[in-house]
Amino acid sequence: GGWGSDTNLTQDATNANIFTGTVVLTDGEAKFRKTGDWGINWGATTFPSGWGTSGGPNIPVKAGTYFVRIDIATGEYFFGPADRGVAYNDIGIIGDATPGGWGADTDLIKNPANPYKWSKKLTLTAGQAKFRANNDWGVNWGSKPFPSGVGTAGGDNIENITAGTYQITFNSLTGEYTFTK
Repeated sequence: GGWGSDTNLTQDATNANIFTGTVVLTDGEAKFRKTGDWGINWGATTFPSGWGTSGGPNIPVKAGTYFVRIDIATGEYFFGPADRGVAYNDIGIIGDATPGGWGADTDLIKNPANPYKWSKKLTLTAGQAKFRANNDWGVNWGSKPFPSGVGTAGGDNIENITAGTYQITFNSLTGEYTFTK
């Protein structure tokens, strides 16, 4: 619809500040706005996720079909692959750098306010790891960079993890992850 027509998102039944939907975008820019009024809008400079501010700048977007989520109370937004719109019950990290090795996931903790955000403080050894859903290789994410990156479905192992205790965060919608000492 360009700048002349809104693509409406659906308001969450349990939280009036959460809006979600699947949208098709072209390369360019976008913003979130409420009730089709430019007087109430959110924008930022980051993609595929960020923290929109009231009246903020246009969000640079890449062409594709996305599952979109915004919390208008905080401004936090995500553009993720449309097939990741499912909020998983369980996300874990697995690999020779983790306590369970390649044989057992170490479950992450789901953020109670956002079903796509997961985290855990964990002591790791040197090695590799991946994220996966429901203790099953059918849905897994990885990407070579450490300590942060964007995991892709079925992607490479996260490599060169150094031993230490990390706060691990993972976004199952966008694939973004961080390991912070």
